[in-house]
Amino acid sequence: MQSSSLTQRKNCVEVRHFKEGSFNHCVALPDGKVIMVPSAYDAIVVFDPSTNTFEEVGHFEGDPSCCCGVAASDGKVVKLPYAYHAIVVFDPATKTLEEVGRFEGEGTFFCCVSVPEGKLVMVPASYHAIVVFDPATNAFNEVGHFEEGDKFSCCVAMPDGKVIMVPFSYHAIVVFDPATNIVEEVGYFEGRSKFRCCVALPDGKVIMVPASYHAIVVFDPATKFFEEVGHFEGLLKFSCWVAMPDGKVILVPFLYHAIVIFGPATKTLEELGHFEAEHKFTSCLALTDGIVVAVPWHHSDMALLSCPRWRVAWPGLSACIGWGQALLGVL
Repeated sequence: MQSSSLTQRKNCVEVRHFKEGSFNHCVALPDGKVIMVPSAYDAIVVFDPSTNTFEEVGHFEGDPSCCCGVAASDGKVVKLPYAYHAIVVFDPATKTLEEVGRFEGEGTFFCCVSVPEGKLVMVPASYHAIVVFDPATNAFNEVGHFEEGDKFSCCVAMPDGKVIMVPFSYHAIVVFDPATNIVEEVGYFEGRSKFRCCVALPDGKVIMVPASYHAIVVFDPATKFFEEVGHFEGLLKFSCWVAMPDGKVILVPFLYHAIVIFGPATKTLEELGHFEAEHKFTSCLALTDGIVVAVPWHHSDMALLSCPRWRVAWPGLSACIGWGQALLGVL
């Protein structure tokens, strides 16, 4: 393991401090600007990296937190509720906001995916149903009924238009067909906090990345067959993933002690590094040169992974970018 010096931080500039937990998602626009979706902050923030300037739009009373923002086909950004009471449609061109619907409860939705015809499938966390939302008309309909708590953690749209919903506390994988509104359950998984995220492979299979579940699960939607790979001890093991050009998948640790490289073709697992901190990394990104950047939660370092070598760099950067405490721009 090699550590680089802090001189690499000269490529960053701190634009403004925000309180911890201010934002939990962002959307990049075609013009290069970034829409920052609020968690604890009371407004949407439009950030322009070319000038390092930002603009606040709207004001949200109460808990403004949303699970994510999604760019619609017409250029608008749809902000899906988590603790907030409504869907928010934001038009960056006119800086206008429109609220749609009303959803009671906290932790209502956790993720969403675009499907054919421009509609969005909103996958429930604590909410009782799937919601299909049409940004073109602001119409939505509810499908299915789910009894359990924080039901699904992630979802992925398949080439045939179906949506795979991966269980968090729910007991099964759910395959949803927006064209027919048919909901199908596959498998049975014990426990809570089972899977954190998922990734669709080129061959049509879906990798379900474990949170507190004991194994990686490879699911084939075409045959409804799934297979468990590996065995991992502990809770909330991985936070995110990156698919590499060679077909391997990088699993980035949250509470787990190492980065894991999974080869779906051979069902092989390789562990890299050893990280002592409890809450290690919260998100990751693949750069064009093949390096994977893992963004820290409370870990003191940022991890840079370049297969087959890796290194830890930029000590202390978690104070800047862990959970959105500061907005960073490029000089």
